[in-house]
This record gives sequence, structure tokens and C-alpha cells, in this order.
Amino acid sequence: MSRRARSAGSTSGSPAHPTGRVGFVFNVCTDPRYRGRGYARATTEALLAWFARHDIDRVDLHATDAAAPLYRSLGFAEHATPLSLDLRRRPGAAAG
Repeated sequence: MSRRARSAGSTSGSPAHPTGRVGFVFNVCTDPRYRGRGYARATTEALLAWFARHDIDRVDLHATDAAAPLYRSLGFAEHATPLSLDLRRRPGAAAG
């Protein structure tokens, strides 16, 4: 059985994202001297291909206003910003 078939049967997914696996692009930075040459697009396209090969069926990122057109042209769309919690900072968090 393929990894995709096993993942699709897991309870961690949803109908929209059957594997339950989500990728996150943290930063794509290009030195200002090299902007406008397609490096960010090529890097992001390679990363999206890597995610696809690893059965990741959704990718999230937070784009700057300047970078948003690039990501939209790659198929990204607006979505709700999830809440986040650093459990290490939560009152009563166990040390270690």
C-alpha cells in the first residue's frame, strides 16, 4: 500500500486535506541586488514540488505585501490566519 493510501485512511486528515500533512513556508528572502531575476519563484516552485513528492497536500505561508503577487501567481489564496500558542510560555508549563 502506498504512503498516500495509508495517509488517506488516517483520521488526522479532512476531506479537503486527506493526508493531514501541511507544509509551511517560513521565509523566502532574496538579496536586494538579485531581486527581479526569478530566484524567489524558482525556489518556491522547487519547494512546492518537494512538498508534493512528500504527500503534503496544503502549504501555508504569510506573505509581505510586496511578495503577495508572486505567491498569488503560484496559486496561493487568502485564508484565515491561525492562532498560535508557544506552550513553553504558557503559565504552569512543565520545564524540560
